[in-house]
Amino acid sequence: MRLIDADELIHTTGFAIMFASMFTTDKAEREILKKVQKFFKERVDNAPTIKAEPIEHGEWLESESGYSETENIFYCSQCKDEFIVHKGDRIDFNYCPHCGVKMDGGKLKNE
Repeated sequence: MRLIDADELIHTTGFAIMFASMFTTDKAEREILKKVQKFFKERVDNAPTIKAEPIEHGEWLESESGYSETENIFYCSQCKDEFIVHKGDRIDFNYCPHCGVKMDGGKLKNE
């Protein structure tokens, strides 16, 4: 699914249909093009919509308390849910699996 600018789509399509109508002198063809434009505009205007939500951003933080000699604790900067990671392992989550924030502020590394 993509979020689009429906008004710009209608405008661009209307321009394309107007441009196409310049290449015909047939009155019936021009009427068909007008009906196509009206149909397209109605379809776009009546298309289902979604509520766009802002993307939350976070980063993986290493717990200062640690966990054990072989494991560390990392937590999400937003929801604070923790992950136990074996030392030497590298886990790259693009999103927190618990709260869904986009993890582009830091990588989960345990090196």
